[in-house]
Amino acid sequence: LAVAREALTATRENLERAKRNREWMASRAKLELADQSDLLQGEAALAAREMELQTAVDEERAAARVFNSMRGLEAVDVGEKLVVINEDLIRALVVPVKGDLRADAKASEQQARAAKASAQVGAEASRPTVDLFASAGLNGRDPASSQAISESLTMNYPNYTVGLRVSVPLQQGIASQAREGYRVQAEGSELQFRRKVFESEREWVDLQNRFNEGKQRLTLANKLERAQKAKLDTERLRHRRGRTTTAQVIMFEQDYANAQLSRIRLEAEVLGIYSQMKTFGGAQ
Repeated sequence: LAVAREALTATRENLERAKRNREWMASRAKLELADQSDLLQGEAALAAREMELQTAVDEERAAARVFNSMRGLEAVDVGEKLVVINEDLIRALVVPVKGDLRADAKASEQQARAAKASAQVGAEASRPTVDLFASAGLNGRDPASSQAISESLTMNYPNYTVGLRVSVPLQQGIASQAREGYRVQAEGSELQFRRKVFESEREWVDLQNRFNEGKQRLTLANKLERAQKAKLDTERLRHRRGRTTTAQVIMFEQDYANAQLSRIRLEAEVLGIYSQMKTFGGAQ
């Protein structure tokens, strides 16, 4: 949203310059000091700037809706003043400290552990089982019920049961295949976790390179924008003195506008990369 607002501000400035340029050419054409084609070129440039402004307004409104949605708000507009994105802010950004594992890698690790435990349970279920059991009881043998109950509370007529229960699958081949399948399942989950860690490390290195390269490109973009601004101001002064054409001034204005938007896009790119790097945990 901050980047969209900066783009909107730059587009409004370009529109104001186009308006002043068009008014100046209209006054010169009225005094027959300039050709009608110069006025038409100014009007065309003004229409183009108005279209660019409308696009910037729409993008800023869309970014505001997304910003409010992420905060759980139904409002369309954002009344808060945001941090201004500029060269100093981007230059002050440093690579965040990386944690041990990113959140998705940690989740993959837990999934691998769960799959391994589930596979172990399944494999054990297909193995032969041996159960040892024993039981003991007290009995009464008197024909009279009351006396039999009394005898059942003594050790006169105890009974004991001891046994061994063995359960063996008849289809040993199928059981062996099932155990092998569980083993492969656990191994596959472990390999997926290792792959996730590998990809995470590779992505971290790639983000570091892109972050540093983006900051370097942004420095060059700022230098280009300042050069285009100086070129435009010089050409506008030459135009007022009648030493250049209107088409040349309009072309230089477009070059300056493109340089501004290029710099803003690079700012958004660097901030996006920095946001992705912060997902790796650690101290920020």
